[in-house]
Amino acid sequence: MNNPRARAVDLDQEAPLSSPNPLLEERIRRLEARLDRERRARAEAERLLETKSLELFDANRALSALAADLEKRVEERTRELFHERQLALKTAELDALTGIANRASFSRQLDELLLRARDTGEGIAALLRDLDDFKAVNDTLGHPAGDALLVEGRGAWSRPCGRGMWWRAWAAMSSR
Repeated sequence: MNNPRARAVDLDQEAPLSSPNPLLEERIRRLEARLDRERRARAEAERLLETKSLELFDANRALSALAADLEKRVEERTRELFHERQLALKTAELDALTGIANRASFSRQLDELLLRARDTGEGIAALLRDLDDFKAVNDTLGHPAGDALLVEGRGAWSRPCGRGMWWRAWAAMSSR
């Protein structure tokens, strides 16, 4: 310092004050108290931040585990629903008693064959079987006997009838 009037004060070394100034001493005491309060508040804030951070970390891990479990359950249920849907679609086109294609299946398959024949120019043939006097079987021998006849007949209706061709059996629901 080149200024002769400036007075250098070394804060690291305690220099005795020439005269005690009570106002200055009070101000220093208040600043030190304030600094002490701010240090304690900062330490408390850091401790609280650390505690809350750990709580959030634990909550996030728990939430991640729940999300993974939920995802697994959704995938399992989706698979179950897919299989149930496939079964329902199959069941919707089969006669419950005989297990052969019902009227809805016959109509859908016929529509598909007709569209394919139109697109490719190939011909199709349909063979329909009817059980004459089937009502008489039900009326005289009872419905269980009629059901047994239908079940036995399904084997004959579902055999191959030539190279690459199959009988498309259709259980006429109205004949029962």
